[in-house]
Amino acid sequence: MSRTRNLAAGVLFGTTFLWLMPSFLGDGDDVRGAQWSVIQFVVVLTVTGFAAAALGLWKGKQWWRLVAIGSAIVGLAGTVLWWFAVRALAGVPNVGPNLIIHGTGSAVVLLVLLSPGFSSRLERRLQA
Repeated sequence: MSRTRNLAAGVLFGTTFLWLMPSFLGDGDDVRGAQWSVIQFVVVLTVTGFAAAALGLWKGKQWWRLVAIGSAIVGLAGTVLWWFAVRALAGVPNVGPNLIIHGTGSAVVLLVLLSPGFSSRLERRLQA
């Protein structure tokens, strides 16, 4: 049951990065150009990475941790890129909550997986 919950949490957190896609900005915003193409690519990479990490965790593979760390780094970079892109647009809703959710979430994933104390407790819990 613990692995199922972790799988669900990883996939659900990863899918929240879809909120950074240009289609979630609403109508009337000019979201064409190279920077929005890069943001879309980074978002898809992040969502795919978190889903792969959750699948690796569920299957008991050792590589899931590296994929989750990489996805958190890519997601954090995507959040920063998104913030720079939306600063130039007027009236974008939910900028603050998006920054908090994705920035903090990615930072927590990195903290948990890179900190030896957190990481060893997580390993014991996952093996139980």
